[in-house]
Parts: sequence; C-alpha cells; structure tokens
Amino acid sequence: MSRLRPEIRHVVVIGGVSATDHLTLMRIENEARAIEGVDFDFWTNRPIGEMRYALGTLPPETAILLSTVERDIAGQRFYTFHVAAALAPVANAPMFILSAGSLGSGALGGQVVDFAALGTSAGKMAARVLSGLPAAGVAIEERTKGTPMIDWRAMKRWSIPRSRLPANSVVRFQTDSLWENYRWYIIAGLGVLIAQALTIAALVTQRAMRRGAEAQLQTQRVELAHASRVSTLGQLATSLAHELTQPLGAILRNAEAAEMFLQNPQPDLGELKAIVGDIRKDDERAGGVIDRMRALLKRRSIETATLDLSELLEDTIALARIDADSRKVKLDLDLPASPAVILGDRVHLQQVLLNLILNGMDAMNDCDVEDRRLCIRLEEISGKRWQVKVKDRGTGITAAATAQVFQPFFTTKPKGLGMGLAISRTIVEAHGGEITAGNNPDRGATFSFTLPAGPKNA
Repeated sequence: MSRLRPEIRHVVVIGGVSATDHLTLMRIENEARAIEGVDFDFWTNRPIGEMRYALGTLPPETAILLSTVERDIAGQRFYTFHVAAALAPVANAPMFILSAGSLGSGALGGQVVDFAALGTSAGKMAARVLSGLPAAGVAIEERTKGTPMIDWRAMKRWSIPRSRLPANSVVRFQTDSLWENYRWYIIAGLGVLIAQALTIAALVTQRAMRRGAEAQLQTQRVELAHASRVSTLGQLATSLAHELTQPLGAILRNAEAAEMFLQNPQPDLGELKAIVGDIRKDDERAGGVIDRMRALLKRRSIETATLDLSELLEDTIALARIDADSRKVKLDLDLPASPAVILGDRVHLQQVLLNLILNGMDAMNDCDVEDRRLCIRLEEISGKRWQVKVKDRGTGITAAATAQVFQPFFTTKPKGLGMGLAISRTIVEAHGGEITAGNNPDRGATFSFTLPAGPKNA
C-alpha cells in the first residue's frame, strides 16, 4: 500500500462482524501497530449500505482497506467481491483488497491471496501422492505473504505509474495500447522522422545560403568582367581613337567640299547628294564605334541572342588592328565560308576574344618583328560546335603555369592582375563551352575555346 501510494496518512478499514471477519481484523490490527505515521480507522459498526456516501467524502491522503465481510452490523450477509463492487467505484480514495477474488470489482488490488495459485500447488502435491510418493515425503509450502496483484484499470484511474509496482507484480485487465506494445518502435520511428526533418531543414537552409552565395558570386563576376572590359578598352585607346578619327575626318572633308560647291552660282546637286551620302555613311560608322564602346563599358549580365561568330571575329579584329600595327604584329584571320551561328552574348564573347588577342600580342613583345604573327582561326567541329583558336609565336607557357593559367589572380605579366583568363573561362563556361591552353609544337602557344553551334536556320 505504502509503495503504491506513499502519500497515504489515513487508512479506513472496512470489515464484517462474523467470526471469520473478526479473525481477519485482528491480524490487520496487529500489522497496523507496527506502521508509524499512518492512522487506521476501523469501520465495522456501520451497515455496508450506509457507507457509500461516506466513502465519497474521504479527506486527501486516505486509502481504503477492505477486510473480509461475511456479515455486516445489520446482519446482512455478503460476498466480499460484492462489497468491493458496491463501494470501490463511488469512493474518492483507492481501495486495497486481501483476496484475488475481489479483483475486477473496481478495487486497486494489493498483496492478495491468489486462490488459483494455491489450488494449482495443492493439485501438484495431490498428484505426487496419488502417483505413489509417500505423503510424508511431500513438502508442504507455507506462504506468509500474498501475491502483489493490481487492476490495470484502477491503476490508471488513480494515476499510479508502473514504476511503483513491485518487480513480481501481476497486472490484470490490462488493455494493450499501441504505445504500450510498440513504444520503442514508435520512439525509433519518431527519432528517424525528427532526424529527417532536421536534415531537410539543414539542407533547405544550406541551399538558400548557397543560392545567396551564388547570386553574390555572379554579381562579383559581372563586376570583374566589367572592370576587365574597361581595362581592355584602355589598352585599345589608340585603336578606338583611330576608329573615330577616320570617319570624323572624312565628315569634315566632305563638309568642306560641300561648302565649296554651294559657293557656285549653280552648284552640282548630284555631287552634293553624293557628299551628303558619304557624310551619312561616315556618321553611321562613327556611331557604330561609339555603340560598341558603350556596350563594352556597360555593366550587364549575360544576355544570349543569335550571333554570327565570323562577324563577331571581324569586328573584334577591327578594334585590335591599330594596336597590332603599332606593335608590328600581323593579324591573320581564317574564317569558314558558311556563317558560324551560335547563341551567346555579343559583348561578353567579344571581351573573351579581345583578351586572347591582346594576350597573344603581349606574348610576342620580345620577339623579332618578322616573327610577330598572330593567327585567329574559326572552324566547325563535328557539325555541333565551333572552335576559335588564337595562335601566337611567343615564348609559350611553362609547365607550372599551364595548370594555373585560368586560375584567378595568376599572371605572368609584371603589371597583370591575373583576372582576364579567369573571367574568360567563366564567360565561356556560362555559354556551355570550354576553354583550353597549350604550347605549339614549334613555338608559341595556342588558346582555344569551343561554343555549341546554334540552329542552322537562325
């Protein structure tokens, strides 16, 4: 009792008035004297029928102990099970019993006499005697303590945890729930689900962080590409000035000629018309140069469109031609007869071409003038890709530099930043292509990149 309800300080003992009832009550009184801190109140002078209300108003920290009740004070005879069934459900305190026969009535249980176990033991002894074993040789077992037996339903009613039950307790009327039968499987399953949820949350967070980092990296790449284009235009300042000086000078000369014709009393309108046409063409030429400069100077991300790679190479060579002439470098352009259609960004691909052409010319600064020759070749590969090769006749690439030539901040130039080839690789790979570098069999190096071919009917 004290193990199941350690807070008990008061016990109400219900018993009968028969001779058997008196013997049981005497045993309870003897046991009660040895228990300290608990008051025992024996209800033997009340009829069983009048106890229902009183048992429903017991004070806290109270327990009920049902002794044997064969006859109450009113002379009414009972079976102890019926007494328990009448009183336990209405009591506001748990009822403990002495006999296993009263289990199932609503009582909690207790250290009970298990008649079924006793009957089984007696039957085994009788069977041994009947089999011929002398009766004197059969050991008789005496039990002074009962079997701890609990009604699972009452245990739930009074919120008694299973941990308080003795190790050898017998729990009756237990309804196995899903949790009771598969507790560890459920816990393991929940653990797996929680681990998966945490993993998914971590992956989603990591993905968001990676996307943010990729967006930031893309922004930085655009900034670096823009800076590289501005730097390239700085190197081509002489070429750009020449490109603008020629059409502007032609416009000036044509304007002066038109003024002279207009001074005649009868100017030749045909000549004036031709002069105006030349001025218009030179203006468009100068405007084209300015538009190309503006496009290269503009900060922008990759925007794909249908391009003719041959035309793009010709425009790029035109930008670099004056710089090549000042360095005494001969530019050879080898183009296919058919259009080289691709899908790409004109400005970014022109940046790659300019970078490779300028690097090739830089590589031949220390060569003899007759050896300064840069070959730019465009060819189709298997009808699926276009390859651009920029071949110089410089000093070539060292074995150590070959593996790092496209790495950021790696450069062999005294004043180089080491970003041109790294940005070029990023641009080419963004177009679905590949860029490589290697030494020529005779002398110099070749930088080449491939791009997927566009639709033939574009």
